[in-house]
Amino acid sequence: MEVRALTFGENIDYRGLINVEDLYKLVDKWFKDHRYEKREIWNFEEVYEDGKQITLKLQPWRRISDFVRIEVRLTITLKKLTEVILEKKDLKIKTMKGEAHFLFDTFIITDYEGHWETKPIYFFMKILSEKFLYKSYVDTFEDVLVKDKEDLKHEVRKFLNMQRVGS
Repeated sequence: MEVRALTFGENIDYRGLINVEDLYKLVDKWFKDHRYEKREIWNFEEVYEDGKQITLKLQPWRRISDFVRIEVRLTITLKKLTEVILEKKDLKIKTMKGEAHFLFDTFIITDYEGHWETKPIYFFMKILSEKFLYKSYVDTFEDVLVKDKEDLKHEVRKFLNMQRVGS
């Protein structure tokens, strides 16, 4: 298996109102709509004096072929979350206020099942084929992966801006 990082450490920071449930739904729906298999590495919540902290790490992936898989790794950290109640036209809406940090990394993974690494001759053939035969094939998915990551970042920003407007 060869893992190649395309983008690493891109982030979005936000401070304000956050509907955590709607944020989860947005991210899940985006990955589902773009045919990524969901993989949640961790999801935990801690309570501190200044509020709750939620950390969610996702590593969804999409199979391109028997040889290539693309992956968007997303880490969401929500800090200092406190419950607030908004009043609009005699309605009381319960939501959260706090800080959000989103970290985006993207990877192309080749030979993800390890078939080409079982014997030395296969490994040698894999190296040759990746350098000369499959290079342009694999490179075409770099654009797909970067576009997917940018689209997801755009959707998250749009969601956060809607939260800001709603306050």
